[in-house]
Order: sequence, then structure tokens, then C-alpha cells
Amino acid sequence: RKTNEVSGGERQRIALARLLITRPQLLILDEPFSNLDYANKQILKEVLTDVAQNHQLSFIMSSHDPMDILSWADIVLVLEKGQLIQQDSPKLIYNSPVNYYTAALFGDYNLIPVTFFTNTAQKPHILPDTQNCIVRPHQIKLTTPEENNCIGIVQEVNYMGSYYSIKVLTKFAGVLHVIETNTVWQPGNQVSITITHLL
Repeated sequence: RKTNEVSGGERQRIALARLLITRPQLLILDEPFSNLDYANKQILKEVLTDVAQNHQLSFIMSSHDPMDILSWADIVLVLEKGQLIQQDSPKLIYNSPVNYYTAALFGDYNLIPVTFFTNTAQKPHILPDTQNCIVRPHQIKLTTPEENNCIGIVQEVNYMGSYYSIKVLTKFAGVLHVIETNTVWQPGNQVSITITHLL
């Protein structure tokens, strides 16, 4: 088939093949995986990684998919309304965003008032110019409350394949999103909350 007769994902791969033949030192990629299904996306990522390592090739890539960025980039630059607002390693961008916009780009998050941490040894990331901390769903652990120590009530438990997505209603932070690999919780259960894995 001619190039104009194939799918969008196939056209992307043909364009990349044409570029790689020229042995470039730098590739600028704009949403390179957007038209690919999961299996082909993983294959193309592996091919580009091999090419980069074997031929000392660098990439500049734009994407709205955090999974394309976090596992790939050495440095992440976040643009908002045409302005550079944060430049850091993927880990720092994910755990210490400069604002709500950056936090949302890289996945779900919870806003927890800094006062929640006053009696703990945790050192949460406080958003600039706010009194709120960004806490990702996997950083919250649910436990059975001790007597008169209920902090939240489970509202929803949804099976997502490799994890469970849980919504917990709290008085101090509204509804929190929690992720657990395995869970024993059911809607209506009373729970206590511990924050884990903070920087």
C-alpha cells in the first residue's frame, strides 16, 4: 500500500523510519504515540530507546500523556499558557508540582490541608501561596480506625484491573481518592488515614 493508504499509526512509524535513516542527532517528536494502541506504543518506545542508546540520539518530545513522559524523560518542562512554569526531573515534577495545573497534568491528586500534618513527622509538599498539600492517591493508606478515631467513610470501591480506586469522604479534606493494589474495604466502612511515601 502507498503511505497515504495506511492508518495514522502506521504513517507515524513510516515518518520515524524515514527520519532515522538520515542518522539525526536530535529528534523532535510531537505526540508520537497518540495514534497507537497500547501494544504498538510499547514496541515503538522500545525501538526509539534502543536507537537513542545505540546511536547517541536525543529527543525533545511534547505530550499530554504523563505515562509517555515520566518513564522516558530526563528533564520535564511544563508550559502553561505559553510560559515555562516548572523544569525538573520527572520524579520532582510528579511529587512537587508548582501549582494545581502541573499536578493535574501528571495524574490524580488530593488536596489535604497542611494542618493535617502538624502532629506527624511527615514533610509534605505545600503548594506555593496556599495552605494545601498535594498527595497522590497511592500515598494514602487506609486502616481500621481505633475507637472514636474515624477519619473517613468509604463511598466507592471500583476495580480497575491492577488496582482498586477508592473514594473516601472526610471532614477535613472532602472526598479523597485512594489507590490500593488489594483492598478489603466496602462502601460504608469507617477508616483512618495515614499518608505514606512522601518526599
